Amino acid sequence: MRKAFIAGAVMLGVAMPSLAAETGKWTVGLHPGYAAIIGSELTKDFMKNSFALQASAEYQFHKMLSAGLEAGYILGHKMEGKNRGYGFTSDIKLPVCQITPFIRASKALEGGITPYAVFGMGYYHNPRKEGTMTYAYDAQPGPLAVEKADWFGFNLGGGVQMPVMEKFLVGLDFRFHNLTKRHDAPIQYFLPSLRLSCRF
Repeated sequence: MRKAFIAGAVMLGVAMPSLAAETGKWTVGLHPGYAAIIGSELTKDFMKNSFALQASAEYQFHKMLSAGLEAGYILGHKMEGKNRGYGFTSDIKLPVCQITPFIRASKALEGGITPYAVFGMGYYHNPRKEGTMTYAYDAQPGPLAVEKADWFGFNLGGGVQMPVMEKFLVGLDFRFHNLTKRHDAPIQYFLPSLRLSCRF
């Protein structure tokens, strides 16, 4: 998965072969955020929230539409909470990677303020993690392993951005992510992030 994630990040940098001829059409950015677990009680009960970082590149092919690719990395959801009604803690933090194409619809308002809606779908992955867990009723820790998993997922939401200089934009993004895999409970999280972008 690491190779696939690196490949996706590299694509963000090499997918712009004609920037000079397409001035103002390309936007690249970094988006630090915070992934808050929601949805299924099965996951919400034993996964904690985590910081996240995303990078994106997109091309505006219409005055109101753009399409691009997003690569994201959640630093690590701590495995802690309740399992079958019993409180527990562990030393495992579960990272999640994503590579998701997306499409964005936006409309520039007076002053350059631009609200938008966005939808993406693609590949999510968590690696195998091993560690220990301790139940509240038992001071003796035991082994805990989280298997690696490949997920299909989608994300949708919206936000607003505005120019702060000729080529630079700042904004806020609010996104819901839903990850699904056969025979497993879905992982769902809400990810607000700060958009820091540069337009070419």
